[in-house]
Amino acid sequence: MQLTETDGGTFDAEVTERTIPVVVDFYADWCRPCRGMTPIVHALAVSLEGDVHFVKVNIDQSPELARRFDVRSIPTFVRFDGGQVTCVVVGARTERGLRDAMGFRPRASEPLAHRWWSTRARR
Repeated sequence: MQLTETDGGTFDAEVTERTIPVVVDFYADWCRPCRGMTPIVHALAVSLEGDVHFVKVNIDQSPELARRFDVRSIPTFVRFDGGQVTCVVVGARTERGLRDAMGFRPRASEPLAHRWWSTRARR
């Protein structure tokens, strides 16, 4: 799965006009924590494919979007529901941490080993 890159010209079509939840990953190429989050965001996008749409915004190429959503630190993840911001998460997280912070739950069809709560049950 390829994450969609968006900018000011395509942002509304990619994000605010969607009927399913959208997570926007604000990042920069020079940001080491952002690069570390790339496989985590990709894994989350794959596990939630069809239920959640993921897009990336490079703040160096689209500074107007960073200003519009008051992005002051990266990586920043913004969740949209019905075109409205419903959650903002700043900083690097684990896949489970990002999923929890964004308010997403694993699908019942996911293998038990990949469900975020399965590790809690074994402790």
